Amino acid sequence: MKFEAVTFANGKTAALAACMIGIPAGFSTRGDLKKSFTAWLPAADAPRDPEASSFVIASSLYEPYAKGSMDGITERSIGRYTELLAAASENTEEDADAMQRSFSFGAVSGTYNIVRFSGSRNYYPTVFLPGGTQQFHIRVNDPTIPEEKILSFLQQWMETVQPARTWEESLPLDDGRFTQGTLTAESIASFRANMEQRMHEEAVCFQLGFRIVQEEIRRAERTGSPDGDTILDELKTIREDYAKALDEVIRESSSCIQETSRNNPDNELLFSLVQTIRDVNPLEQVTQTINGEEYAAPVSLASKKAELFSSPEIRKMEEARREEEEKAAAAREKQLEKQRVQIRDKIAELNREKNALNDQKERQAEGLKKKKEEFYTGLPDRDAISKKLEEANGVVTSLTAQMERLSFLQRKKKRELEKQLADQQQAYSDCKDSLLAAKKAWADRDRQWEEVVTLEKGKTNEIDARIAELDAQLSAQEEELERLN
Repeated sequence: MKFEAVTFANGKTAALAACMIGIPAGFSTRGDLKKSFTAWLPAADAPRDPEASSFVIASSLYEPYAKGSMDGITERSIGRYTELLAAASENTEEDADAMQRSFSFGAVSGTYNIVRFSGSRNYYPTVFLPGGTQQFHIRVNDPTIPEEKILSFLQQWMETVQPARTWEESLPLDDGRFTQGTLTAESIASFRANMEQRMHEEAVCFQLGFRIVQEEIRRAERTGSPDGDTILDELKTIREDYAKALDEVIRESSSCIQETSRNNPDNELLFSLVQTIRDVNPLEQVTQTINGEEYAAPVSLASKKAELFSSPEIRKMEEARREEEEKAAAAREKQLEKQRVQIRDKIAELNREKNALNDQKERQAEGLKKKKEEFYTGLPDRDAISKKLEEANGVVTSLTAQMERLSFLQRKKKRELEKQLADQQQAYSDCKDSLLAAKKAWADRDRQWEEVVTLEKGKTNEIDARIAELDAQLSAQEEELERLN
């Protein structure tokens, strides 16, 4: 079988995870045609050996689109990256023959590289599919096959690609299906799903552009071209295009809000619609990290979202909301002030009772003091009696000493002193008896007073207990007043 006779008339296909692709009629295959495959034009002398074939095709890598931003272009400087790899290349034919081209057939688009090495030509088509990229490989070992024939085959082969799932194209965000009619939770959910799809589409477009640049970087690894500055410029264009697409999303979102507001002027769900748009479209700028340095393309309308994501109808409802909230706040404040007044009145009442009890305690203490003075009135003066007793004892002692100094011949004087001593001893005895009687009277009165004090102390304890209760109530009322303030 010659290459010129290759067709896809047999309808044989390989069903890969992300797509189906045709297998040329008459080609031998290896693999289960589901995960990966190799197919080749059988050689007359070795039909089972793909290495002996002049024309071999195979599936290569499938890579799902990564989520998030496309960061980390390369760990090395792009300029030095391409220079060093080009200088280290072992392929002397690549500089002239290596190239990259793009293709688009219906729902399928992609790029392919052409590389010569070890006497063969190699073609690496990369197809951009709804879920990711699928790479294929064509190896041509026959130098007599014209280049245009191979490229014609590549086109025919790529035209057989059928994505496993279709691109889900979103509607414009201000499409009448979203802006007309009554706004409901269901219509907001439908709008959100459409907007999320739109954001996904824009992100995929960004990623596809990035993937094309990645292919250029791989080509630069082999040829040194394009250079680093060219690649950086292309990445800048991709970032800016993505930022412009996000600007368009903001414009359409604003248009949706304006039109929906006009058709639903008093619908509170407008606030949910605006919040949905804010949730799904949070990007303020498009960033990429290249060689550890961050590059950004600002979304020009991002700073105007507050103005764009509103409308006269929404502002009117917001004003009505503010007025209602102010009225509600005033009513709450009025109610709180009423509660505060009641608490202050209660605190004043408790303090009046507490002050009255403290005054009662003071009067009770003063009355007890006065009563004590009256209670002990009329009792003998123990100090005065004690003083007289000491004086009488001193006279007795003095007369006794005088008598002891008299001589036998001083009888008359001695009799006089004896009479005085007897009188003073009697006076001393009488004072002593008076002092004992006074002490007994005071002791009896002290016992009686202790009974009075015990009775008064019971009344004081009752007052102190009530004051403690009042202090606890005051503390609770003051805490409540603090909470209300």
